[in-house]
Amino acid sequence: MNFRDMTIQKKLTLILMSAVAAAIFFASVTFYIVATNYFRRSYENDLVSLAKIIGKSCEAAVAFHVPEDAARALASLSVRPSIMYAVITYDNGKPLADYHTPAIEKRTAAGGVVELKDPNLKVSQDIVVAGRRTGAITLYDDMSGIRKARTIGATVMALAAVVAMSIGMMLIARMRMVVSSPIEDLALAARRISESQDFSLRVEKHANDEVGALVDDFNSMIEQIEKRNRERAEAEEERKSLVAQLQQSQKMEAIGTLAGGIAHDFNNILSAIIGYAQLAKMELPEGGLVQQHLDHVLYGSSRATDLVKQILTFSRRGEHKKAVVELVPLVKEAVKLLRASIPSFIEIKLNAAIDRSSVFADPTHIHQIVMNLGTNAYHAMRDKGGVLYISLENVSILDQDNTKLIHLSAGDYVRLTVSDTGHGMEKSVMDRIFDPYFTTKAQGDGTGLGLSVVHGIVKSLNGHISVYSEPGQGTTFHIYLPESKTAAEEKGPEEKKMTGGTERLLIVDDEEDIIGMLEVMLPTLGYKVKVTTDPFEALDSITKTPEAYDLLITDMTMPKMLGTQLALEALGLRPDMPVILCSGFSDKMNEETARSMGISAYVIKPFILSEFSGIIRAVLDRNIKPAGA
Repeated sequence: MNFRDMTIQKKLTLILMSAVAAAIFFASVTFYIVATNYFRRSYENDLVSLAKIIGKSCEAAVAFHVPEDAARALASLSVRPSIMYAVITYDNGKPLADYHTPAIEKRTAAGGVVELKDPNLKVSQDIVVAGRRTGAITLYDDMSGIRKARTIGATVMALAAVVAMSIGMMLIARMRMVVSSPIEDLALAARRISESQDFSLRVEKHANDEVGALVDDFNSMIEQIEKRNRERAEAEEERKSLVAQLQQSQKMEAIGTLAGGIAHDFNNILSAIIGYAQLAKMELPEGGLVQQHLDHVLYGSSRATDLVKQILTFSRRGEHKKAVVELVPLVKEAVKLLRASIPSFIEIKLNAAIDRSSVFADPTHIHQIVMNLGTNAYHAMRDKGGVLYISLENVSILDQDNTKLIHLSAGDYVRLTVSDTGHGMEKSVMDRIFDPYFTTKAQGDGTGLGLSVVHGIVKSLNGHISVYSEPGQGTTFHIYLPESKTAAEEKGPEEKKMTGGTERLLIVDDEEDIIGMLEVMLPTLGYKVKVTTDPFEALDSITKTPEAYDLLITDMTMPKMLGTQLALEALGLRPDMPVILCSGFSDKMNEETARSMGISAYVIKPFILSEFSGIIRAVLDRNIKPAGA
């Protein structure tokens, strides 16, 4: 393969390995030469020193011609096997004594000096006595020590070269990674991004060199692409969310319109039922059995009225009025409604035996909390059944750490607990259950607003809601509501006494039953009453004789003309005539709006006759004087 066509990794490896090998070779050769030369000089110096020592010890032997002493001195060389031959000679060259190893073959030369066949290291040293040379000592060394040292040195050099080469290879691998890995990472990231279209991937920067600058530019480019993709995805997500919210809003608006229509019709029906039941009671003696039956009718009608209010609240079309209320009866009433709305295979267990349950809230909000949490629990248990636990407890928050944990200030609270034995939730789901439009239910089973609405209600009451759940272990909601120190106002079972008068009343309503009931009831209180179901007929009567009536009572929603239009027409004909506007339901009208139009009172159906008679009397009494007086 051509060097130019190799990968950067192979090029770097080849270049660095060649450089390392050359460096190690030259370093090893140089070190070997220097080391062996140094050892040879040391070896020679050692032999010279040895010759001096032996020569010194043989001075007397040479001076006095004692070869035995010289031989004994030379015999000490046996401890150094590398010395093959040694001889002490007189000044004239004649040998006095010698030493040799058994393996050495001696040949006698002229003058008796032994010469060796193989080249050896020869060291000679003069023997000087009293400043005069008397002889000499000569040592012949076979240099086996030097050869051994060279062998050891070569071996050590080879091992050192191998170790150095191994270290060099590791350093090369490391250097290769430092240089080539960032480029390889960059190429790999480019391939991955191209294949997966995942622009969240980034290349790790290893250094601030040219490759690092390239990595920075690459990451910046990918970040810009990711940002544009994210903005496009967010815009698409926002569009989908807006479409979903619009659809949900339209759905809720349709539900609210339907609920308003149902509420209007139900309230008209309930007005007739309540009115005629009260009229029947007025005709019966006190304490009779029939009167007790009628009391049950009135109680059922009152519950039906509350149910209509709940329907309006659930559709977000009702008005919320907070007051000090007792939770126990409200929760019990909501549980009855809940029991009727979920299957019987879901068992409901209620524990509401507490002494203090006064809170400052809207009663319909309490119903909404119980109904939403209960319905949510039913959905969690509808496949296998289970038990729904609902309980009320008095709780005192004292510990500071605990208050931080549940985000409440210290004080007394009423805790409402709703628990089920359903499938439970993962933590990731539990973290989002209070988000608007978040739901785990199948399409059509929920809007994703139930728990969000509950959360909003609890926060508006200065309370706290917490949830605990594990997969397969069910779910428990704890709702803390501040306990009110003021007891809830107790409503007595006795009705207010009805008040009457002698004024002339014109009553307009498209419901025959309501007209008939008022036509019977109001004359019993002394009023002179004219009734009609046609608003145009009523307007014609006022037009002809404006002073003929002291009070106009009109329904809000009628087929031919709205009650507000009739009221404005009548006030245009006679500005001082008081008007009472009645309505089964209207999301555009309230007492404040009615007063701004000049209407004296706004009454929501169904109404209690005693209360309605009191409103009539109060409106008439506020007027300056009866018409025609």
